[in-house]
Amino acid sequence: MTAPASAAPTTGLRFGEGGRCCGACLTPVLAGEPDHRDEVQTDEERAANNRMTICCSRSRSAELVLGL
Repeated sequence: MTAPASAAPTTGLRFGEGGRCCGACLTPVLAGEPDHRDEVQTDEERAANNRMTICCSRSRSAELVLGL
């Protein structure tokens, strides 16, 4: 989370806005399995495992490759 958080000021992203997940940080998942902890995506979108909210979700797999 260090790289996205350090880039936030230049991109306009605001992580943890009000303690809620807004979906602004939805990021492509290139490999691995995310542990979705957001309320932004539908069940079908979460099952596809092709995007994740990097502010509140985690990895279920040993390695998770994101398209940052």
